[in-house]
Amino acid sequence: MGTIVEKILSRKAGKDVRAGEIITAEVDAILTNDAAGPLAIDYFRKMGAGKVVHPERIAAIVDHYVPCPNSRVAGLHQMLYDFCSDNGIRLSTSGIAHQVFDELGYVIPGGLIIGSDSHTTTHGYAGCIAIGVGASDTASAMIDGELWLKVPETILVEFKGSLRSGVYGKDVALYLLSVLGAAGGNYKAIEFTGEGLSSLSIVDRKTICNLAAECSAKCAVFPVDSIAEEYISSRGLSAGEAVYPDKDASYLEKLTIDLGSIPPMISKPARADIAVPVSECADLRIDMAVIGTCTNGRIEDFMEVDRILCETEEPFRSETLVIPASQAVLSEMMERGYAQRLVAKGAMLLPPGCGPCCGSSPGTPRDGMNVISTANRNFIGRMGNVRSDIYLASPATVARAALKGRIPRED
Repeated sequence: MGTIVEKILSRKAGKDVRAGEIITAEVDAILTNDAAGPLAIDYFRKMGAGKVVHPERIAAIVDHYVPCPNSRVAGLHQMLYDFCSDNGIRLSTSGIAHQVFDELGYVIPGGLIIGSDSHTTTHGYAGCIAIGVGASDTASAMIDGELWLKVPETILVEFKGSLRSGVYGKDVALYLLSVLGAAGGNYKAIEFTGEGLSSLSIVDRKTICNLAAECSAKCAVFPVDSIAEEYISSRGLSAGEAVYPDKDASYLEKLTIDLGSIPPMISKPARADIAVPVSECADLRIDMAVIGTCTNGRIEDFMEVDRILCETEEPFRSETLVIPASQAVLSEMMERGYAQRLVAKGAMLLPPGCGPCCGSSPGTPRDGMNVISTANRNFIGRMGNVRSDIYLASPATVARAALKGRIPRED
């Protein structure tokens, strides 16, 4: 009678567990980056640890501050480089952590992943538990390979129907946030089910899980179906350890969402859950557009953007920043001609990484600017200036807004 989360955590705890229990669970993979990694290293040393217990399960990814902006950050980078070298930990500089972690093969069905970044929830697309944790929990897991936690209660979201043309996983995610609210998933797991899953691609699922962090969810998980199996197999991995809920599993709450009823959505400042149909913001002036980040910086996202660019010969009317999620994505964009067409339209191509999404790299908007972004957060000051407003939408909506210089009436 267990949910997916309860059954995975039972396996990792070595006993049958249910929501509300405090357990210690074996961790299969650990993700850290240059933002939280140095603090985790500090905790690691304060705890008197020597070497990490399972270096092969850990990946450190430099993504928040690339290229390195100053000498202070250079010191933090060096700290991370030295720690990884001393402990035999894989370190990557090839893009955003959540994209690169997947590319490196750490995301395997039925596993428990932790990461020192809130959007670690992204990896639940593959039928695993993926939890964002603090630096001290990261350090502790590096020391003994385990995580101490309370088993979360689960909200079951059933998807019915199929997506309309011009509606994407980002729209589904924003709609779900509007239903749950910023705290609606607080320390809860979200499990997805229903015949509507067949309408959601792997990229849609990654985006939905990524944004689950914005309703304070502990984790979000899709079951491994034929779509997921095909993707996992294409990466040379196995879905043999996939876990499925019991028919009599107990859920805290059950929601049913008709995918066909969801229109293109947009989040208004300054929370992701303040989401409304794009039509409610039609004709709003857009000064800057951001396409990419860990939420929507994959090749499939840029494929859709490129399709829209090819519909017109007009250039971008808004300042447009493009951030591929990884070097691999950038390479494929160049091979397909996407990058060249974006630049020809007037876009500025930034290095793969978090970029202006978290206000740590070039791309800060000026006072009074309206920004539309494919990112996951639009808090006041999120991009480095408290006197600008950020709207969140799908790559398609952002591309059309950048071409028009305003939010489109229809998407």
